[in-house]
Amino acid sequence: MECRTLNVDGLSREKVRERILQTWIEEDPGVGQYRYDVENCSDGSKIYLLRPGRLNKGCDFIVVSENFLKFKNGNDKPPKHHDVFMLIASFVHGNKNMAKSFHGAAQDVYHCLKPDDGMGKISCFKNRAGLQS
Repeated sequence: MECRTLNVDGLSREKVRERILQTWIEEDPGVGQYRYDVENCSDGSKIYLLRPGRLNKGCDFIVVSENFLKFKNGNDKPPKHHDVFMLIASFVHGNKNMAKSFHGAAQDVYHCLKPDDGMGKISCFKNRAGLQS
């Protein structure tokens, strides 16, 4: 597996997509699998993309958060949408103000702001391992 860093800091959503696709176009199809580190978490772990994904349709990838979930063999396991939803629900736990704050932080990340900037606005998420980049 070839490991690379993919930095898209400060780019618009359109430019992020362009940078990612251009990077994938430049891959050597004979390499097998690529790992792209995309975020450094406050606990020292990384969030990374694995390519190609299981569907192998050209632009598929798997998102993995180091040390979040593990397979029985100890390898990192990509979270399912349900895993992420349950983690968020465990922090929000019916608090409408917290849910609204989290939604705002998620919108910030969607609009390509750094995760620390969005999550830093939510007091219960500050200094929580695995929740900040």
